[in-house]
Amino acid sequence: MSTLKKFSAITLTITTVVWLLGAVVAIPAYGATAEELQVQITALLAQIQALQAQLSQTTPSAAACAFTQNLFLGVTSDEVKCLQQYLNNAGYTVSTSGAGSVGSESTYYGAKTKAAVASWQAAKGVSPAAGYFGSISRAKYTSLAVTTPTTPTTPTTPTVPGTGLALALALDNPAQRTVPLGSAGIEVLKFNVSGSGTLSSLIFKRNGIGATADFSSSGFYLYEGSTRLTSGRSINSTSHEVSFTGLNLSVSGTKTLSLLADISSTGTSGNYSYFTLVSATGDSTPTGTLTGNAITLGSSAAGTITATSSGSVANPKIGQQDALLAEFKLTAGAAEDISIKQIALTEAGTITNSYLSDFVLKQ
Repeated sequence: MSTLKKFSAITLTITTVVWLLGAVVAIPAYGATAEELQVQITALLAQIQALQAQLSQTTPSAAACAFTQNLFLGVTSDEVKCLQQYLNNAGYTVSTSGAGSVGSESTYYGAKTKAAVASWQAAKGVSPAAGYFGSISRAKYTSLAVTTPTTPTTPTTPTVPGTGLALALALDNPAQRTVPLGSAGIEVLKFNVSGSGTLSSLIFKRNGIGATADFSSSGFYLYEGSTRLTSGRSINSTSHEVSFTGLNLSVSGTKTLSLLADISSTGTSGNYSYFTLVSATGDSTPTGTLTGNAITLGSSAAGTITATSSGSVANPKIGQQDALLAEFKLTAGAAEDISIKQIALTEAGTITNSYLSDFVLKQ
């Protein structure tokens, strides 16, 4: 292949890469010498690397801003840019494209910023919701304890300590994501308990731009795999903590546990929460820290399903095989298709559980 053909191929490749990046870069002109082309190619590669680095940057899930002035229509300030980042990531979109959109926030407080601020004010109870970001709005912002979620603890392969219990985030701990309103059984934290001993209690705390009202009453559970270990627990509206006491969970080796939550159907869209472990007790104090990823409440509602009793169930006889214990009907909400992955039934009578075995679910 001639030198000219080689440079033509390189030029074509660079042109294609730049087009895929969606950027405008100067392309080498034909007729240049080999040395000049080489210089231009080197410069182009440097530009491409810079563009790739820029495109790979991610906007934090929430901007932590330090507001020192009133912000309103026509103001230009770096604080406006931080405000736009916060609004975009909190679900109050400034713009869907161009200036003010995610990743392209600007320092100018225009009509779109005013509209987004007004929506945020209305949702947060700031009056008047007129789009003027003044002292009242700044105080509200501060009261929401605006923080960028701390980096979650690093998931690790379970290592069984010589003594005591160690807690560590599981490798498949759920990633940051958006969930619909009214959804149930959302896994917010998955972790391993390794060692030998008894785990007595765990206390988790909600953090982030959200509220305890974003979660259903008594809507927190601890699971081991598909087995629920606890009844539903509520979140304290003052401390934002969820407590699981009296666990008496025996551990020998490694157990993988999950913290699940039910989302309120009346939660505030755009709010986000993440959970950290603030206390753990056992026959020896467990070690390790746990911080999960954020979950953000979306604007759409989850589908619904209703369970109702169906048919007639007679009392079984002692020693009976294939005894019918329950019969129920599941009905999906209007115009919805529902996929059921798991059904859990609770024995609430006085029978000894070991007298029941070989459960089968039939349709």
